[in-house]
Amino acid sequence: MDRTGRARRSRGCRWCGSAAETVVLEVRDRDSGGIGSEVVCCTCGKHQYRWGWEKQFWADETRKEIARNLLVLHWFATQIIQLAERTLADPEQLSLFGAVGE
Repeated sequence: MDRTGRARRSRGCRWCGSAAETVVLEVRDRDSGGIGSEVVCCTCGKHQYRWGWEKQFWADETRKEIARNLLVLHWFATQIIQLAERTLADPEQLSLFGAVGE
């Protein structure tokens, strides 16, 4: 099992009960390529693997991350274009020595 680095908080341990806090980590099976979760209890430290609906959850998280990254990239590209437009509007800024000596 390989952990992908994505995690989330949750509640409910098989051994400690539903009030125990847990950490849910995304895991991928090296052999089959399947996606699931490893649930680790913060109280007792025991863990279990979950498969099935967890695959859909992590797929939704991946879609959210892609959408978030696209928004950030769009903002960044807009900033670059605006900077280029300002620079082209004032050619003095293109020169390394344009402001020196004035």
